[in-house]
Order: sequence, then structure tokens, then C-alpha cells
Amino acid sequence: MGKKRKRSDQHLTDIEDFPDKHKPACLNAHHGAYTDGHTCSYRWQGYLKAQSDSGLYTWPKDFGLQPPTGQNWNIGHPGNFQDKSTVPYWHESHHIIPHAELKNAIAWVGGDAPKANEIKLTVRGGLLDEAYNLNDKINMIILPMLALHARAVGLPKHRMTPSTFHHAAYSKVVLEEVKDAFRAMQEKASKHELPDYVQSKKKLEQLSIRLYGQIKSAGQLMKKGNMAGDSLDDIEQEHLLAEPAETSINAPLT
Repeated sequence: MGKKRKRSDQHLTDIEDFPDKHKPACLNAHHGAYTDGHTCSYRWQGYLKAQSDSGLYTWPKDFGLQPPTGQNWNIGHPGNFQDKSTVPYWHESHHIIPHAELKNAIAWVGGDAPKANEIKLTVRGGLLDEAYNLNDKINMIILPMLALHARAVGLPKHRMTPSTFHHAAYSKVVLEEVKDAFRAMQEKASKHELPDYVQSKKKLEQLSIRLYGQIKSAGQLMKKGNMAGDSLDDIEQEHLLAEPAETSINAPLT
């Protein structure tokens, strides 16, 4: 069995294959550090997203647990949700379309065709040409790691437990959604025709926006006791697949 490939390995391969296309385009979750102004820094991008929807990161004054005297747990307070994942409380920046699901969907486009690797390379290059960035704020959401904090702000936990390093059920649903977004591209590739990468990028971003809304609304349902569980993997498939009433990044919760 071959050694599992690291995200950074694929990133380096993309740079070698497409030396002039990286930044702001990127198809890999490779830059884990919080770096202000770095388009590949998904923690920084997640912070920008949180700023645009600050109500989710404003600690409710009526919740039983309150910050210790002298502390502030709200977005915008210096240091909160930035370079330390434990400040103001344990959280992680989640790729709404995860890295592995994008990678696997791109490979799916080529399938078992004789030139599958060539197709995969072409698709990656096409998405980079259109400046698609997996790490852009449109594809990010900051999620709590502990149930208490998740319940307070009305968001799902990122992972079911701190020792669970994946969200398999969520990712399975998203993979099928990304494949669906790539279906027209697969049909073009099978006919040796040039795919419409502009539309492919648009569909990916629309999917990120829709799932963002569904993750938020699921968190509210969990908080109210109207949906079982408290993590991404607990979100019902039907809920993830549903079309929200509002699709704007800043759409209010209903």
C-alpha cells in the first residue's frame, strides 16, 4: 500500500505543473498558519468570513457561561479567532468544500479513462486559470470544537470528538455535491471537448454559499433541540442538500 500523500505534496506538484497560476488561485489546504494578507492562509480567510457574519462570533450575554472578568470572547477583540486556535475558545477553520473532496472530485472527472491523469491535470489547470481558491473566505467557516461553546453561539462543532480527525458523514455528502457540480465537465472531458471552467468555478462557489447557510441553520436547530447531535457529522443529509431561503454570505438566520 502506497504512502498517503500530504496536502503539501499536491501543492508542490501544482506549483511545478502550473508555475504561473498559484496565488490567488489554490486548490490545496496547505497553509495552516494564520498569516494576515496571505490568500492561502485559510485561518486568516476564516477570520475575514467571521468578521462578515459577526453575530455568530458574539458571545450571548444571556448564556450561563460568561467570560472571566477582563476577558472578551467576541470577534474583533484583539487576538480572538486569529493566530491561536484556543483564543477566545477552542475553534478550527473549516473548509466548507474540504480539500480531499475537491481533489477526489477532480480525479472522478477523468474516471478510468485511458488519459485519466491527463484529464485530472487539465482540470486542475483550468480551475487555477479561473483563480479558484479553495482557501478563499467564501469556502471557510470558523467552528467551535467543544459542545458548550457550540451550543452558546449556535454553530455545530467541527468534529464529533477532539480525537476524531475527520467528518466522514459530512464529507461524503459534499463529495457527491462537488461531483454533481462537475458533471457537465465530466461529459465534456469524455467527448474530448473543452470544459467551461468559468461555470465550474461558479458552481463550486455557489455550493460553498449554500452549504454555509445550511451549516448555520443546522447549528441553530441543534441549539434549540430541533436537530439531534452537535457536530458537522450530525447534520442530517436532507438538511445539507436543501436549498436555503437566503443564499447570501451575510444572510440572517431565520
